[in-house]
Amino acid sequence: MELWDILDEKGNPKGYTHERGKPVADGDYHLVVEVFVTTPDKRLLLMRRHPDKPYGDSWEITGGSAVAGEDSLTAVQRELAEETGINLAKERFTFRSVNIGNHAIYHFYHAEADITLDEIILQENETVGARLVTAEEFARLYAEGELCKPAAERHYNDILKELQ
Repeated sequence: MELWDILDEKGNPKGYTHERGKPVADGDYHLVVEVFVTTPDKRLLLMRRHPDKPYGDSWEITGGSAVAGEDSLTAVQRELAEETGINLAKERFTFRSVNIGNHAIYHFYHAEADITLDEIILQENETVGARLVTAEEFARLYAEGELCKPAAERHYNDILKELQ
């Protein structure tokens, strides 16, 4: 059972938790972190979602919900390690923005890492593939509807700008 800290619309803790999978009450939010990882030669790491997940088989940046007691930086570091096998120090993450929607407060990060696909470790039941793409490939995947739609719509321009 995964528990989330419940926050108000400004990100302040409300003092109680929520069990993942149950409906979130109106006015309640939980913290979700997202990170896009680029290489020094301006390629973007994308992960392929497991086919049984919502938006299955689409490509996405790494992200997930913070568990109870985690701050956003700890959560983004953990999510990246879990979904890709990439372990980066907290200092390597740069906070980019906050978005609110769908009972979630999204903290968006960027990290640069000199990685290869050989280093990626897929998370069972979460990820089924990985690729490094250029700005042009990222734009094509977006245009063709191959990216996980919610995250792509929130961050497309910011990511594309970083890749150019």
